[in-house]
Amino acid sequence: MSDGAPPRPLELTRLAAEHLAGRGIEDARLDAELLLAHVLGLRRLDLYLQFERPLEPAEVDAYREAVRRRASREPL
Repeated sequence: MSDGAPPRPLELTRLAAEHLAGRGIEDARLDAELLLAHVLGLRRLDLYLQFERPLEPAEVDAYREAVRRRASREPL
């Protein structure tokens, strides 16, 4: 992501899971995947099929907000 390329779901999910785990969220990876699937309007299974597709800035912003809310212990 630091090379100017659009972020991809796989990398964002990894970063979000690390952030959530650092905030004490027990199922951080699962929550990160469920949040991203919700933001993208996908089933979690379908998310795996699109882990390498570039994300739009609006999708990234919505995901960051969802992760922020979950990190503050808002239920899924």
